[in-house]
Amino acid sequence: MLKEHLESKSSATDQPKSYKGVATHAIQTLDLSWSAPIRYGDCKLSGFLNGTLNNGPTLRLRSDGTAELLAKFFSTDDGDVWVIDRLVLLDIHGTVLFQFPHLSSPETQTDNQVLDWVAELSFPAVFFSSVTGANMTYRC
Repeated sequence: MLKEHLESKSSATDQPKSYKGVATHAIQTLDLSWSAPIRYGDCKLSGFLNGTLNNGPTLRLRSDGTAELLAKFFSTDDGDVWVIDRLVLLDIHGTVLFQFPHLSSPETQTDNQVLDWVAELSFPAVFFSSVTGANMTYRC
């Protein structure tokens, strides 16, 4: 059972008092997944998680402001890189809440190579409860 304890700040220290054994709110997650693999030329970005190999990548958001892009990157040629020029979080009205920095996958070293790609990201946690979607522009 999750218990929450609220304590006012002490006027002497202006710091909240800590109590051992008091649980805080659990971190929530939100997975945003593309419904099909994304293709660009001879490159493909597909699902990484179990059961998502026939889908597109997943953007996993956490209520603490951390995030991951989880994908498998495939190219028929060596030396290719999947580049995300723009990855944005959207609210219910399609308004951009946040734009992540430019991302690039690891480079393929051989022809017909499949790479697991996990990109660690962050965003302002205050947006978590308003996110309903994501959009990206990309190239390979």
